[in-house]
Amino acid sequence: PTPIVLGLQHSLRRPIEASLSAVSLGMSMAVAGAILVVHLTHAQEIDSSIERMSLDAVVHLVEPQDEDHIASVGARAGGQAEAIISRLGLLQTGTGASFHRVIGAAEGRWLSGVRLGVGRLPRAPDAEELVIDHGIAHRHGLQVGDDVQLYPGPQAPEGVWVTVVGIVDGFSTGTLLLPLGTARRLYGLTGLATGAQIASPLPPAELQATLKSTPGLRDVHVRAFATDELRANFQGMTAIIFIAMFLSAMVVVVYIAVLSGLDAEERAPELATLEAIGWPSSALLATSISEVYLRGILAMAIALLATPTLVDWLLGNIAGASQIHLRAISHWTPCLISAGLLLLLLPLSSLPAWRAFRKTPPAVSLRRLG
Repeated sequence: PTPIVLGLQHSLRRPIEASLSAVSLGMSMAVAGAILVVHLTHAQEIDSSIERMSLDAVVHLVEPQDEDHIASVGARAGGQAEAIISRLGLLQTGTGASFHRVIGAAEGRWLSGVRLGVGRLPRAPDAEELVIDHGIAHRHGLQVGDDVQLYPGPQAPEGVWVTVVGIVDGFSTGTLLLPLGTARRLYGLTGLATGAQIASPLPPAELQATLKSTPGLRDVHVRAFATDELRANFQGMTAIIFIAMFLSAMVVVVYIAVLSGLDAEERAPELATLEAIGWPSSALLATSISEVYLRGILAMAIALLATPTLVDWLLGNIAGASQIHLRAISHWTPCLISAGLLLLLLPLSSLPAWRAFRKTPPAVSLRRLG
């Protein structure tokens, strides 16, 4: 339609200014959208990490105990217990050394639930094999097949050489997974364990009360409560980010409204001429709306094109995990909703232009042509 064509042509009269404004508006929307996607992905990955790193509960003992004691703890909770070693250890690689939580576990329900992005789990209880997470792999440049050395502490004269056989998929929790026998040899805890993974049919509150009343336990962590606490912490931040996205959309609307008002003053003689020769008000309004939508759509297109790159960069610096990037796609819905909301709000940006034109009678505007 002719009104729309005229509006688009007027928007392209100053291509450099139009492009710069679209880029600045689009990048502001892209930053807000990328932060939201990363935030939601981050929350989901930590939630998944808690589920992977624990059965119904995990307990740590005051003193290392044997397998019979571990089994009695599980029986007290009405379920089963899997012995683990959980202590700090020093990882020595070719790029340096760093402290991490070392978890030694035998084959069982918990270890079989660990999701790997690359490689496999250790094949034997005493195998000199190691599973790391993406954060550690990214930090030290490690890959499956690399040999590293583990020490029980910074002053330990001897450690164990292990081969990286797997990389855990998901958010980095900074943990190293060893076969239970290898972890016992590393810390000199033959036949003993420092904690246990508990699988129990009891409700979370009852399970926590039962385990806390068990003598010999240093601390108790029930997965359901840890997950709820995490979600509660993220809900407040999610609301803040949604508000930031809404404000960025409103900035786009207001900015385009200001430009439309200024353009209307400039085009007053042109619009007055069109009205004088019989153009209806709806057609004149269509020219203003077409300009508004062109600018808004350009800004949204730039935002949607830039957001994946920003998400990839942010997640790469947070976790260094390619699989997380793929799952981030599931969080694009809020960004699309924001884009749809902006499309609905864009007609408001044409109101200042329409008011600016209607305030000036056509005869006055036509006099400017002389």
